[in-house]
Amino acid sequence: MDHSIVSLTPVTLAEVDRERFEVFIASDRSLAEGFWCETLSNAAIQREWTMNLGRRDALERVAHLLCEIVERLRPVGLWDGHSCAFPVTQLDLADATGLSVVHVNRTLQELRSSGLIVLRDRTRTINNLDALKRAAMFNPDYLHYVTQEELRRCAKPCRSRKAHARRNVVPRQRFSRQGGRAWQKNLHGSAGSPGG
Repeated sequence: MDHSIVSLTPVTLAEVDRERFEVFIASDRSLAEGFWCETLSNAAIQREWTMNLGRRDALERVAHLLCEIVERLRPVGLWDGHSCAFPVTQLDLADATGLSVVHVNRTLQELRSSGLIVLRDRTRTINNLDALKRAAMFNPDYLHYVTQEELRRCAKPCRSRKAHARRNVVPRQRFSRQGGRAWQKNLHGSAGSPGG
C-alpha cells in the first residue's frame, strides 16, 4: 500500500490474500458491487477533502471534519443524536485538517465559545448540528450513505441477488486473471464492470 492506516480505537482486522479475495468477489455479485460502491465513495471523499484543505478556512475545516464523523457514526449506531465518544487528540485533528496544533486549539475554542460543541471526558457533544453544518458548509451527499428506509426497501432484492450470484459461482479452477475481467465474463456472461 502507498499509505498507512491507524486505528484510534480497538478494531477487529481480517487479512485476506489476493487470490481468495478475487474468488470471493467472483462468487458474489453483491459483494463486488459493494466494493465498487466503496471505491466510488472513497473517490468522492478524496475530492471533498481536496477542496477542504485547499479552499476552507480553519473553522470550516474542523467543523467539516466533526460533521463528517457524525455522518459516519450515525449509520452504525454510534451517534445518539447529540454526542458520541471522541478519542481524537488535537494532534489527530491537526493531522487530518492540515493545521498546526495551536491553530486547532484556537479553532476548537472558537467552536466551544460559539456554543456549537462541547468536548469533555473524551466525549463530543454537538448542541446544534444544523448550525455546525452551516458553519462548515457541510453537505453529506458525497458520503453516499443510504437511510434506514432505503436499506429496508432494497433488503429483499439484495437477498435475491445474492442467491442468484451463488447459483452462478465461478468454479475456482476456471478463475483466470486474464485482463482482470475473465471472472466477470464467466459470472455475468460478458466482460465489463460488475452488473454490466
